[in-house]
Amino acid sequence: MFSRHLILLLLCLIIAFIGISTAAAHNFENEDTEVHFLSLSYELVLMEEFFHGGNGELVVFDAVTSQEKGYSEEAVNLAEELAAHTNALVLAANDALGDSKSVNTELSTISLEQFPAVKAYFAAATDFNKNNESYGPEGWCSPQLSDIACSCGHWSFPRPFSAANWQQWYSSNPVASLTSLGYHETANLFGGGWTRPQTYYPSRCGYNTFRDHALIVGSTTVREQNYAGFTPRGEPNPEVLTSGPWPYLTWPSYVQWWHENY
Repeated sequence: MFSRHLILLLLCLIIAFIGISTAAAHNFENEDTEVHFLSLSYELVLMEEFFHGGNGELVVFDAVTSQEKGYSEEAVNLAEELAAHTNALVLAANDALGDSKSVNTELSTISLEQFPAVKAYFAAATDFNKNNESYGPEGWCSPQLSDIACSCGHWSFPRPFSAANWQQWYSSNPVASLTSLGYHETANLFGGGWTRPQTYYPSRCGYNTFRDHALIVGSTTVREQNYAGFTPRGEPNPEVLTSGPWPYLTWPSYVQWWHENY
């Protein structure tokens, strides 16, 4: 009789333990997506030394050395794809600048389907930042990120954390007005409209890597995103061929992701 009671008691304890473990696993699963995303982000920052080229030139990633150093296969694969994605953006930018027929091409036409690891990482970055909107652009930046990533922006710490509101004003000659304010016309590939380059923390972020943005609507209306009071002073500048040096060599990919989300 004692043995039967003992067996029943043990079964009850096992069932209770399984229930607790399942609940704990479910909670961990919910948190694991963010942990996984941050882990990949930290590895990307640490592997920056294995990227070469950039600043208008094609980017090369040394996958062999990074693997020898012990970085995860997933992070290495992501880094390789980010280099390839950056190169696709650079080639499209060069084509647009060298061929007037390409001036209306948009970066969004470069499909992420051929970069599955990048597509998944971008989606994870979007979800992560939606869940952490309260952090804001002046929020806490993980010490596991580099000073450059924290200052200039990164998928795991976008800067600024929101786009400036559109302000509307009127001018009898919008082109002359915008030109006098330091704006220049911008190809659709780089966001269209008008761009006023801004420089923030040049020793880390380079020159003209941020911008204010404006659009001319009709014949006398100007809509402007002026980032006065923001940190950095501007949104990431899509004109990656005429700004820099880039904060890190996959900067064009980050810039595209930022503009897809803000």
